[in-house]
Amino acid sequence: MNTKQLKNVGLKAMQAIGKRSPLILTALGIGSGFAAVVLTVKATREASDIIEEEKCLRIERDEPEEMTPVEVVKVAWKPFVPVAATWIFSTACVIGSCSVHARRNAALAAAYKVSETALTTFKESAVEELGQKKVNEIQKKAAGKRMEQNPPRSSEVIIMGDGAVLCYDDISGRYFNSDRETIRAAVNDCNYLLQLEMFVSLNDFYERVGLPYTTFGSQAGWNIDQYPFEVLFDTKLTPDGKPCLVVTYNIEPRYDYRG
Repeated sequence: MNTKQLKNVGLKAMQAIGKRSPLILTALGIGSGFAAVVLTVKATREASDIIEEEKCLRIERDEPEEMTPVEVVKVAWKPFVPVAATWIFSTACVIGSCSVHARRNAALAAAYKVSETALTTFKESAVEELGQKKVNEIQKKAAGKRMEQNPPRSSEVIIMGDGAVLCYDDISGRYFNSDRETIRAAVNDCNYLLQLEMFVSLNDFYERVGLPYTTFGSQAGWNIDQYPFEVLFDTKLTPDGKPCLVVTYNIEPRYDYRG
């Protein structure tokens, strides 16, 4: 293997480590924590032996056997140096992992904001050129294509309430049983909250249609300047021939909806 190949292998290894650095740091932090516990037990035993030995020497020197806390620390501090170093290393790994996660989340949020701004500008331009009705039709067709690429599995369909219609949520990609009126009522409730509280999360909508919360649903939602938002319905057939109500939104929930 020549020098260039070695460099390529080293570069790929560094890239792989960089991608998994939070996981690696967390594992090191946990492992170091366990090691520190073991070292603490060992150091305690060593310190106890040292103290007992010092007490014997004090008796031989006709000095008081009892030692003050300061004297104990002066005699028995060395066994605890590896313990302190291990705890510091463990804490640094955990803090480093959290720091990497925070930077990556900030980068993702910034990237999402840029994409959101670009999409909003595109939709505004599309509405000016084609009209809102035509844009809504395009949105529904796009959502229908995404549904076709994500066919339902019986184990993934969420059955809530008495709704008899298979529905597909375009944002989370989940299938659930509901009906138009239940979904419209959920939108009306959310728009009412939007007027009262100035913002509403995507999870608030999911709760009202019987869908479990999602992580994205807690981070995204609608602000009062997006009032009122609506759902757009389209009907498609699943690959096995079942009718499915595709649910998408005329105004997509945004990441900084509380701002």
